[in-house]
Amino acid sequence: MEIKKVGVLGCGLMGSGIAQVCATAGFDVTVLEVEQKFLDKGIAGIEKSLAKFAERPVEKGGITAAQKDAIRARLKGTTNRQDLHDCDIVIEAIIENVQQKRDMYDSLDGIVKREAIFATNTSSISVTELMAATKRPERFIGLHFFNPLAASSSTDGSQVYVAACDQYQPDGVTCAAGSVHIVDTISRGDFQQVPYINNSTNNMCDNGGQNAPLCVADMIAIQPQ
Repeated sequence: MEIKKVGVLGCGLMGSGIAQVCATAGFDVTVLEVEQKFLDKGIAGIEKSLAKFAERPVEKGGITAAQKDAIRARLKGTTNRQDLHDCDIVIEAIIENVQQKRDMYDSLDGIVKREAIFATNTSSISVTELMAATKRPERFIGLHFFNPLAASSSTDGSQVYVAACDQYQPDGVTCAAGSVHIVDTISRGDFQQVPYINNSTNNMCDNGGQNAPLCVADMIAIQPQ
């Protein structure tokens, strides 16, 4: 299925970042929040981020003023769940609470078209447990992005990774469902777990990752425990 429209649940730090990279990749994006004040804050953050990119030279990863405006035009905010009905994929990035996530998926299952993919950005909750709240388990994936979104080039995907990752974040990695994601395994700060670091690096490299996971760990500042 071709991905044309992306829905994002939550417009906080992760949700707004996911919305920005998807819009930058050329997708129409609808971001859902529970209250307008949270939506306004998240959208303002996106606009601030885009303005910073527009200040950079294009040859150094910046964007033109025209590109900035085009990206912003592809972004829409809403507090109405019905506005997600025609999304091709819905990526959840709300609070890390199992019941709230399950309730959200359950409420959207009858709204969003049946062929759409549901995805979760969680890094600590079982994807299978969240999947069970829907009637589309065969179209439910874990799709984990890393913060800061605009600077990161790594994305974990439990079964597939969305076209947005393929176009904007080319180092997406396909992996089986597990208790933690690939990069999480090596970013815990426990340097006694050297074999796990090696295994995680090999896993990413074997699956086409071009950036070593330790680069991401360095970006997010590993802290020994």
